[in-house]
Amino acid sequence: YRLRTFVRRNRVLVGAAAAVTLTLVLGIVGTALALVQAVQAQERADLATAAEREARTVAQQNELQATAAAERALSAQREEATARRRAERIRDFVVSTLRASDVSMEGGRGDTTILEAMDAAIAEVDAPAFADDPAAAADLKLTIAGILRVNGRMAASLQQAEQALRLLRSVHPGDHLDVAAALNDVARAAERLARRDEAERLFREALAMYERLLPGDNSHTAALHNNLGELRNVRGRADEALPHLEQAVAMYRRLGADHERSLALCIDNLAKAKESLGDAEAALPLQRQAVDLMRRHTRGDHPHLAVVLSNLAGLEAWVGDDDKADALFLEALAMRQRLFRGDHPVVAAGLLNLAMLRTSRGRAAEAVDLLEQGVAMNSRLYPGNHTRVAHGLLTLGSTRLALGDAVAAEKACESAVAMHRALFAEDHIGTAMSLAARARA
Repeated sequence: YRLRTFVRRNRVLVGAAAAVTLTLVLGIVGTALALVQAVQAQERADLATAAEREARTVAQQNELQATAAAERALSAQREEATARRRAERIRDFVVSTLRASDVSMEGGRGDTTILEAMDAAIAEVDAPAFADDPAAAADLKLTIAGILRVNGRMAASLQQAEQALRLLRSVHPGDHLDVAAALNDVARAAERLARRDEAERLFREALAMYERLLPGDNSHTAALHNNLGELRNVRGRADEALPHLEQAVAMYRRLGADHERSLALCIDNLAKAKESLGDAEAALPLQRQAVDLMRRHTRGDHPHLAVVLSNLAGLEAWVGDDDKADALFLEALAMRQRLFRGDHPVVAAGLLNLAMLRTSRGRAAEAVDLLEQGVAMNSRLYPGNHTRVAHGLLTLGSTRLALGDAVAAEKACESAVAMHRALFAEDHIGTAMSLAARARA
């Protein structure tokens, strides 16, 4: 009521005040709108700047990616060209090596053996033609080393593998799969020549490199665990061999059916380690499993099948089944003689295994000729001092003594004593047994 009365009495004044108030409100609204528009304009400007900056960054990244792609393409072209040249060289090398046995070619001979062909191959790889491609030369040398090793030329195999390793280290100074493979090949050859400290060091280096390059399950790591386990068992450290061999068996099982032949050999080594620890109850079923696996995955004669058959024969003899052991040793020896003509370590081993069984079972007359052949073959294969020669001489001396030839027995045992002492500076069972056999003679 009072407000209405005041307005009626002061219409002019109230109208003016209302106009001023409206003007102020409109001014504030206008200012606020202008401020909002200014902020929005700034934001649009900032967004435009950011978009421009992002566009420049994307353009730069695209340019860098295009440059990198071009460099990769160029690098791939270079690698392809190098691989093509290497393949052509290797093809020419293989052709020229095979022609050594082609009587229609100049200098060819129809009776050239694989070992003679390898001698020719070594000369060709060492020629200047491969000087600018050490990786190709190393690859060929490792192939030659493998062929020589399989054919019993251990010293020559080691020499080629060592040369390949040096070449590969010059090409790949750090970790590399080719270097790891070469380390393994050198170690295997060194082991065959009884250079066991060197072999173990190289096996360990190769295993560590594979584990860095290929974490997890793979056939290379499994093979190195197997090799280390086998070597430690041979060195009389079966308790240290077991973890490596068990790990290798488990890994091969996880890798599946494609690796069952390697699994069989690994189980074979595990059985031998169990045997070394005196556990025939665990060793015999493992060894039979190895033979079953190998028979399933080989057709006819095969070096690996001969190995597991021979080892099963040893276990059957240990548990007292002489007839089964003799039959298995004979099967393994005949297989090896068909596979390898002339001197070969596994043929010599087969001769000695069968002879030792027959000697230990009182059949010395049937064993002595086998022993003579085996010892003579090992002496040619391993010039100088070697455990295989020493052990064969000891068995030959004991067998000669059993046949009543004490003079020949003492001569063989004396050689066995001298060789064991040269091989083992400290006390060793082989030295003790050789001394005892000589004393009996």
